[in-house]
Amino acid sequence: MKSFHHGYLLTGDIEQAKEEALKIICDILGAAKQNLSTNPDFCFLQTPLFSIKDARTVRENASRKSFLGKGRVFIIESANITAEASNALLKTMEEPGGLSYFFIITPSAENILNTLRSRLAHLRFNVSQNFSFKKTEFVKKFLRKPPDKRMEMVSVLASEREKTLAFFDCLEFVLADNFKRNFSAEKAGSLDILLRQRNFALRRGASLKMILEYLCFVL
Repeated sequence: MKSFHHGYLLTGDIEQAKEEALKIICDILGAAKQNLSTNPDFCFLQTPLFSIKDARTVRENASRKSFLGKGRVFIIESANITAEASNALLKTMEEPGGLSYFFIITPSAENILNTLRSRLAHLRFNVSQNFSFKKTEFVKKFLRKPPDKRMEMVSVLASEREKTLAFFDCLEFVLADNFKRNFSAEKAGSLDILLRQRNFALRRGASLKMILEYLCFVL
């Protein structure tokens, strides 16, 4: 069974971001791109300013049961997303109930609150990155190694929270880049696992050592 993350943030080149989002959505819904506009489980909201009113509309639609049983999918394309709308979207994503997937397309990650950003898989398109070549090469080497060698590489991180979180951010970037280059359910699943573990790491009292060890074996 294919595994997809519940929410994606796509930033940078808007047209490339939309193409990538549609590719993933077609796989989720098992539908051809040309048929999405008539799919009852697909919703595309495009607006210059995504407001609390828009967020409430999304929440209302997300609460409904999927017509075709594969989940409801929402694309939100906006250059500006208000803080109130970001908070409302976060609550919608955290609510139990019907299966829903969210794709937020915006020029910059700065357009949404960090609390919402932390719940989303971030895919970047034609934008400069803040990760050095040295950091990304370390992560790529980590992914090529067997579990025992991975544990040796990250053993020093567990005692330093900031370094661990920075490692997670760079790992997300590399996994997301791999996902864009060669879309597959396996890569989508790896990205989902990482994001869940990163959110666990943000909790008070979380064992960074256990989280790192888990990632060494499952990625």
